[in-house]
Amino acid sequence: MEILNMTDVRKIPLEDFFKKPEKAMVKISPSGQYLSWMEPWERRLNVHVKNVETGEVKRVTNATERDLYGYFWANDERIIYAMDDGGDENTRIYGVNYDGSNPLEFTPYKNVKCDIVD
Repeated sequence: MEILNMTDVRKIPLEDFFKKPEKAMVKISPSGQYLSWMEPWERRLNVHVKNVETGEVKRVTNATERDLYGYFWANDERIIYAMDDGGDENTRIYGVNYDGSNPLEFTPYKNVKCDIVD
């Protein structure tokens, strides 16, 4: 009894296992007014925010050299994220408002690795 005919199985290209996801790390803001996720922009994972009521989507980070490592909602106005800002594996912590305004680096120190602990 044949369960699976191997000639009908599609081979998955090797590249598919290593490409960036279309969307990753989906999160909801504390009030539920915004939906956020990481999505490639300029070949790097960046945070995008959608206003659930209006449907407007805005990219709020501008990483082009390295992917963001992760992010979280600090409150309904502010997103905190981590990124290696030079390829030296010394992660820095940044913040930005839900609309992309008021970007701020919280850890502008050399040779320091910071991490987000949830």
